[in-house]
Amino acid sequence: MADVGDKNGVAETSMRPRGCGPVTGVVDWLMSFATVRGFFALYRKNALVAVRNHRATLLRLIAPLLFLLLALLIDKAIQANDAGQETFQDVMDPTAELIAPIPSCNEDMYIGPSNCSELMYSPNNYITQAIMGNVTSRNAVPITAAAYPSQDSVQDYLLAHPDEVIGAVHFVFEDPSNPSVLNGFIVQTNTTVKFFKGTYQDPNTFVQLPLQSAVQREITRYYMSETPSLAGMAEDLVWNVSIKTFAHPAIATTSVLGQVLGPFVFAACMFSFVSQIGFMVAEKEQGLRQALQSMGCTTAAYWLSWAAWEFTIAFFSANLIACFGLLLHFDLFLNNNYGLLFFLFFLFLLALSSLGMFVCTLISKQQVAVYVGFAIFLIGWIMQTVVIFGVPYSVDFYYDYNMALTCIFSLFPWDLLAKGFGDLGSATVTSTSPGISWSQRYSYCQDIPLSQDQPPFDPKEQYIDYECVMPLGTIYVVLTVLWLGYFVLAVYFDQIIPNAMGVKLPLWFPFMPSYWMPSLAKARGLHSIDDGMGPDDRPDEQDGDVAEEEVRMRELLQHRTGAASDAAEMSAAGANLKNRNAVEVFGLKRVFPYIPCSGSCGSFCFAFARTKDERAFWAIKNSWLGIPEGQLFCLLGPNGAGKSTTINVLTGVLPASDGEALVYGEPISAAGSMERIRSMMGVCPQFDVLWGELTGVEHLQIYGAVKGVDWRRVGGEADELLEKVKLTYAARQQTAAYSGGMRRRLSVAIALLGNPKVRGLGEPFPHLPAGKGCERGGQEVSPASVHLLGQRT
Repeated sequence: MADVGDKNGVAETSMRPRGCGPVTGVVDWLMSFATVRGFFALYRKNALVAVRNHRATLLRLIAPLLFLLLALLIDKAIQANDAGQETFQDVMDPTAELIAPIPSCNEDMYIGPSNCSELMYSPNNYITQAIMGNVTSRNAVPITAAAYPSQDSVQDYLLAHPDEVIGAVHFVFEDPSNPSVLNGFIVQTNTTVKFFKGTYQDPNTFVQLPLQSAVQREITRYYMSETPSLAGMAEDLVWNVSIKTFAHPAIATTSVLGQVLGPFVFAACMFSFVSQIGFMVAEKEQGLRQALQSMGCTTAAYWLSWAAWEFTIAFFSANLIACFGLLLHFDLFLNNNYGLLFFLFFLFLLALSSLGMFVCTLISKQQVAVYVGFAIFLIGWIMQTVVIFGVPYSVDFYYDYNMALTCIFSLFPWDLLAKGFGDLGSATVTSTSPGISWSQRYSYCQDIPLSQDQPPFDPKEQYIDYECVMPLGTIYVVLTVLWLGYFVLAVYFDQIIPNAMGVKLPLWFPFMPSYWMPSLAKARGLHSIDDGMGPDDRPDEQDGDVAEEEVRMRELLQHRTGAASDAAEMSAAGANLKNRNAVEVFGLKRVFPYIPCSGSCGSFCFAFARTKDERAFWAIKNSWLGIPEGQLFCLLGPNGAGKSTTINVLTGVLPASDGEALVYGEPISAAGSMERIRSMMGVCPQFDVLWGELTGVEHLQIYGAVKGVDWRRVGGEADELLEKVKLTYAARQQTAAYSGGMRRRLSVAIALLGNPKVRGLGEPFPHLPAGKGCERGGQEVSPASVHLLGQRT
């Protein structure tokens, strides 16, 4: 067919308008790099998709607020429970409290309204009877006291009847056989601290001190009555004893809120994590990543655009988390430096996003990504619970056991988040706690086990923990290393794990100079074409035009390599050069190796793939063809004949197993040539690869920027192409609402971006009803085939 393109199209494309200003010149220079223009185009794509998915994006940003509100409810409940306990209060000037009378045994929290008795005493003699008689009769609460001959008999009774007696008194005489001189007494009580339904019972103030005070009072009264000069004063004895605790700060050494907030913030951030890996895996599964690659998108542009977008989300999320905590008036947020909080959240989110990118390289199905995200959430929650109990960020585990355990835990960002929250919480146990300042991010955490070696400090002015390892400053450094480390691993594994087309790089590719400088890569060369490679199963009766084309291309190969045997052959081959070829294919072959397993784990099984196995599939067995300029060339064949595979090989999506192809003289086997080849080719793939959230014009602008269309002309060219394919009316409509035909026309428009010299249309009529094919060589051939158009320059 005659050329249907504009003969002056290439010249017009190359004549890009240039600005005169220095800023425009800098932009032009930056946009000359494929990685830079791809980065900005894909960053814009990520932003547009996030805006269109506003509900999911909003949930990513406000999820921490919901979890912080839940943490606030827990904190208020704990504060209400601890409000009456001095242990959790700063007591600077304690007040004296009068010791209460001995309580009834039914007031004991663990005894309740059961049959019980208050007191037992030994030995049983006239002195102890007189003293204990006054103890019971003069107590404000009615109580009883039973006498026993010895301390052993009291012990036997208590062992046989647990939770029936609240106290016992054992008097000690100088001469037990002649009880006239009392040396002292022993008070026996249950010292267990009792809790029940939020109520706290202190054994010291409940029974021990009242019993001790009452016995001392009655011993004094007894000996006053036995002394003639004091006998008249015994009945008027006034005995008021009070107790006053020492002044002390809040005794609690850890913050329950600091322990709870870590897992809660982690749970909130997991919404963002699952959303990220789900979308990235979906791009891989739906072929969008492959479509970008075929348009010239570099690996660096793809990964850097995702890293930059997650950097943006992490920046806003970290600030929002800190602001939410301040709005809810958490002491942990109010008393600690804002920068410490921001960088803890920010670096944690960055490290988590890089971990998500790394996980994406190991997954090929979006549904599997959701399951993996849930599994990571459970693992992270369990590991954070372990960290809350001091493992492994305590002095014992850090030094005395095995530091390797600390290193293993530190490989996961959520453990460092829990450690950081624990430190910030410990520094703000109460509302008057000083917290940690930015300058103290290292100095507050010290390991000085001996108290005599610990420098004194004012707890009102600063917080120092002398039994601490890994301060916040170190946590920031480790999180930064995890962020960069997981990102590098993601890029590396993305290259060495086979993609959907089975393509991968060798494990040592970072050490290959040609990877960093594609211009150093050498083409396979026309001399190395191997006719003997692959199966020799050509049909006995080959189509005449196919056989004729192979002969013509072999003669052309001999001419190019100088291998023609005589002048006649040289002359015949030279005649073929009069019409310039846009594409020349010489013995092209592509084999898909046999893989013993498949499914979501197929990438890992690729290590056992074998190309020489008889079950390996040869998609292209030995193709010889040339596409002259200005002609329409159609590859016809049934499904599986290798039509789409040929396109993928020519555009660099798949490497050729053997043979060579030239696109306007550029060999496809040289990595340095592929960028130039892609700029000259436009491909409409077999299936539409579109983002449902983007509009038609946005697709053309993004793909155009990736392909290298001038940044000032890409908008105008997008409008022109939409008009050509009759989609101007739907230019601003999201493609999720397009019909099948509209999506196909948009894919054709994408293939025409940049007015390419060679245009490949894979299955341009996929919606043609079945059974409308034709027969060729005894086989039904679908008209939904691959079309290559070579444009005349």
